[in-house]
Amino acid sequence: MLALAGVVAIGCSSSTNIAGAPALATGNASDASVVEGGIIAADVVDSTAEASAIGVDAALDEGSRECAVDAECPSLATNPANCAVVTCTSKGQCAYAAKDADGDSHRAIGCKSNVTGVVVELGDDCDDADPDTHPGAWDGPGDATHSAHCEDGIDQNCSGADGDDALADGTTCACKPGDTSTCSEDSGGIPIAWPLDHPVGRCRFGAKTCAVNAKTNRAEWGSCVGAVAPAQESCNGGVDANNHRRLPLTGCNLPYRQLEDHEEEPQDAR
Repeated sequence: MLALAGVVAIGCSSSTNIAGAPALATGNASDASVVEGGIIAADVVDSTAEASAIGVDAALDEGSRECAVDAECPSLATNPANCAVVTCTSKGQCAYAAKDADGDSHRAIGCKSNVTGVVVELGDDCDDADPDTHPGAWDGPGDATHSAHCEDGIDQNCSGADGDDALADGTTCACKPGDTSTCSEDSGGIPIAWPLDHPVGRCRFGAKTCAVNAKTNRAEWGSCVGAVAPAQESCNGGVDANNHRRLPLTGCNLPYRQLEDHEEEPQDAR
């Protein structure tokens, strides 16, 4: 931008006046007005000020964005500010693209032009402030060649999910093939609620095994097998079927009472 005799002149046109000052292009190329010495006619100043308030490029049409080198291209008002870079293409046109601020060879996915008709080419980097976050980055369990990134709350590979990569053997952040674990689910996969937060009496935890899904080649937990959930209490000689740790007061048809903290549960009720 050139300031001549107290009046603003905007450059980056493919044409210049006889004094070498770039010609000003307003909202329409036919409105450009340059006089000897690069001074802008008074009737152009108002439209120029209005254009600069929303970004210089708002006053430039397609023809005035022609170029021979990058330096001839105007800067672009963007959101976020200064998120785009400009290049002069082989066809002599100014082109704008999102920056690669973190230097990971992936341009930012978020950068918007504030100027109607000017488009910013976007990249695929979901966090352009972190060089370890971009498509292709590892986001899964660790091994000899990978750092662990499970449940860290960061989507390193920009997939939209946290920790969704799998190792060559299928190991995921969920489990490793062959792993086993206790579980509290019925045969239909519905979670079992234990009245005492753990099974007692005839109630039992189940077991599940981690195996590779043949369709996805990713390890996942299998169904919970063998869990015994609380059931309706029955009069059965003191065996607690509903997991409430209650014992008959006397006789089979009398009410049950809750065991006190200091009382031991009979062996046949465990």
